[in-house]
Amino acid sequence: MTIFLLNNIFENIWYWFHNIFYALSPVLYDRFARYPFFLQLSLIFIVVSFLTTSTSYLRLIVKRITGYYKEKRKDKHQSSIEQLITEATVMNEDLLDGLNINDIKLNKYVKEFEETLPMKNKKVRQLIIDAIVHHKKNFSGDAGILLNRLFIELNLHKNAIDKLRAWYWQRKVKGLIELSHMEVTLPDVLILPLTNSKQRLLRMQARACYIGISKNEPFKFFDVLTDALTQWDQIDLFNIIASTPDLSIPNFSRWITYSNND
Repeated sequence: MTIFLLNNIFENIWYWFHNIFYALSPVLYDRFARYPFFLQLSLIFIVVSFLTTSTSYLRLIVKRITGYYKEKRKDKHQSSIEQLITEATVMNEDLLDGLNINDIKLNKYVKEFEETLPMKNKKVRQLIIDAIVHHKKNFSGDAGILLNRLFIELNLHKNAIDKLRAWYWQRKVKGLIELSHMEVTLPDVLILPLTNSKQRLLRMQARACYIGISKNEPFKFFDVLTDALTQWDQIDLFNIIASTPDLSIPNFSRWITYSNND
């Protein structure tokens, strides 16, 4: 029975292939049809192998060319980006003069970014985001506050938020990491749906981000939880809770007692 079904499927595919081939090029099809069956299969295998190999090499070439220009663009702008960030934050003149952090204005530094770099270029903006996030990991206090403000005043948070609407979950994760590091508060409608994602990394990053940036209800995503917490989910959440400073721990019985989620 199985052999009969497979044979039937093969015949349908073979018939479909002949019809398509004839519709595309009747002349080539007439030549092809003169060959024995096994020679036809061999020719198809050769053509498919050639196309597959050619496509792989083409993708490799395109990837290398793209990587080359990406590195070239990075080298071109990286030193300027680093210098501008340093001048606006760590070496900020007003900060060094002892001015209160709340009174320091970044307008002139934002203007320098706009005059020095092609700020409308998304790839250049991503280079700036990466650099600011990197500095944020290494600086706290007043310098960290200035980095947060610079991120907002350059409107880089909009680029990070756009990633949350991307098709690929990897870009959503990247956007969440950027927003989390820069302590950007997000509306619940953007982040809560991601806390139930089928992708484990995206789900946990969204929960970690929500716990880190939510000021009032860091565990509100439990209200919309649809699937049971796996053991990995529990371990990840425990690590997030243990590593988040000044976290307001709620009474978990609120969910354990009344939730329909076992």
